[in-house]
Amino acid sequence: MAEFRYIFFVKEELNLKRTRKWAALLVAVLMFILTACGGSSKNESASSNNSSNNKSSQGSSSQPEQQQVTLRVAWWGNESRAKIYNEIFDLYEQLNPHVKIVRETANYNDYYTKLAAQFAGSNPPDLLGMHMLNYGGDYVARGVLEPLDPYIESGAIQTADWDTAILESGRVDGTMYGISKGVTFTSIVVNKKMLAEAGVSLPDHTMNYEEYAQFVRELQSKLPEGVYASSDGIQWEHAIDTWVRQKGKNLMSPDGSQIGFTKEDLKAFYQYWYELAQDGVVTPAAITAEYKNQPQENSTLVKGITATLITNLNQAKIYTNYMEDELDVIRWPLMADGVYKGGENLQSSAWSISKTSKNKEEAVKLLNWFVNDVEAGKIFKAELGIPGNLKVQEALKDILHPLDVKGFELQAEASKDAPSVMVRAPGSPQVIQAVFSFGEQIAFGRMSVDEAVEGAFAEFERILQTR
Repeated sequence: MAEFRYIFFVKEELNLKRTRKWAALLVAVLMFILTACGGSSKNESASSNNSSNNKSSQGSSSQPEQQQVTLRVAWWGNESRAKIYNEIFDLYEQLNPHVKIVRETANYNDYYTKLAAQFAGSNPPDLLGMHMLNYGGDYVARGVLEPLDPYIESGAIQTADWDTAILESGRVDGTMYGISKGVTFTSIVVNKKMLAEAGVSLPDHTMNYEEYAQFVRELQSKLPEGVYASSDGIQWEHAIDTWVRQKGKNLMSPDGSQIGFTKEDLKAFYQYWYELAQDGVVTPAAITAEYKNQPQENSTLVKGITATLITNLNQAKIYTNYMEDELDVIRWPLMADGVYKGGENLQSSAWSISKTSKNKEEAVKLLNWFVNDVEAGKIFKAELGIPGNLKVQEALKDILHPLDVKGFELQAEASKDAPSVMVRAPGSPQVIQAVFSFGEQIAFGRMSVDEAVEGAFAEFERILQTR
């Protein structure tokens, strides 16, 4: 029994020693772990501080992440123009990952129909294309565009390097509402191959209305059957405007309360184009109506239906994308006995910002970059005419399309003998549409020139009364 107790005691003592040994070992391990963790914490903290200091010295990476913004941007144009815009906006999104640009586009007429509906429904784009000459006065009168002078004054929109005349083309009633993407004016695009085959020389830049009539009549006499010398000037939106400006007048008074020209002025305009139509020189009414709102790729020029086309200078190069024939561009006819020989009105295709936009700051940043960044300008390549930024102009000299170069020369020439730019008064688009409508009545033989003039002025009066 004593032996058993001894053996038990020895075993217990050994177990106790083993327990103490493992306990000591466990404590040592725990102390090592705690020491290691404590050292790691100090190192990580130092590393974190160093990293923070490095980031701070590098600048923007220490800034809080920018909030994601979606901007709706709208413009008018065809598919080839959309590709240009998309390339520019893709670049902007790469440079500004926090910005997503939702893009909306339509052809010119559909664009303004859609835009009017969007504003009426309180759902306009943030940044929108605005033809300042045609629609600027109208949208400013509605009070839906954001005044841009405060952004210019703060430097958010940079204009120090701008051509003053181009910059001012976005001003209405003393306030800036549009920043130009490019300026242009009416011209005549000519198919040089058709002229060469007809043996007719290209008119020079001093051609007046009488000489223009002689030119297209001679050309018509030598063209194949089914091909016409020109499109119909009555249906070109800037033709009547140019005509009355050459007479020292405007479509409407600045406040839009009165028509700015007389029945005699409109009769002379209608009569001029009616006589050319009677001689088979311009497209017949049915063809004019069919092709009036078609994009460039489906125009009478591209389809070989006309040898010349009345359009804007900046659009001339677009037609070369869809045809092999070489094109040239000539100036709109002068008025020999006019108060002004030329009457071209500078057309600014501008960026405007919706007054109700919730993303005005980001819209301003995009606008400023679009019109002032040289790389963006090189992609745009004077798509809508001469850019306002002089540094962008300089960067484009060696990459411009030859028709743009010719257009710039004509524009510089026209500025010498045309009246100053005047943004059209509210109601002007409706007045132009009335000129179109009653001109079409003449072309289809439904009204005489005199009847159309009376009908147009009755419609003008209705337009004034509803304003």
